Amino acid sequence: MRALSFLLFGFVLAACAQPDIPNDQYYRLSSKAVVSVASAARLGVIEVDRFAADGVTGERALVYSRSDSPNVLRQYHYHYWVEAPTRLVQEQVLAALRESKLAGSVVTPDLRANADYRLKGRIRRFEQVLAGGTATASVEIETALVSLRDGKVVALATYREEDRTSDESPAAAVAAFDRALARLFGRLIADLARLP
Repeated sequence: MRALSFLLFGFVLAACAQPDIPNDQYYRLSSKAVVSVASAARLGVIEVDRFAADGVTGERALVYSRSDSPNVLRQYHYHYWVEAPTRLVQEQVLAALRESKLAGSVVTPDLRANADYRLKGRIRRFEQVLAGGTATASVEIETALVSLRDGKVVALATYREEDRTSDESPAAAVAAFDRALARLFGRLIADLARLP
């Protein structure tokens, strides 16, 4: 009877044991836009605002959808950006513009510099799309360059890029986001370089 009690107690303890909880994973972007600008520093000072995003897209958890239900967004558990995408994209645009030398200075609003232009943006799409064994990183960003002298919109465009991932993992999606954003920023800077 005592052996049966110990055995029963062992089963109860085993039933109460919880599985290991996965470790949180944090991802950063490191995209480098390939840019070549003919006439450097012709736009004066550009202030890059923090980008806007709707709901789930602006949160730190990586977001994905499935090709068979594209209007349903889901968040990965345990997989997060180091900052919200609105901040990450702002930092990446800032770095790409500085690298391009298109402007004399590229700053953020917290510096309270006397800027000539303000670059505003909205992230419309920033998700991994799973399609039954294959996946892509899908990015869509709307940008507006506004003259701070007269408040006029100098350039307004929407950019969309997709990049296939090596597998369906969140880590593969982050690498694909980097490649897609590098192309997107290259297109943005090329468009700004063509301004009169």
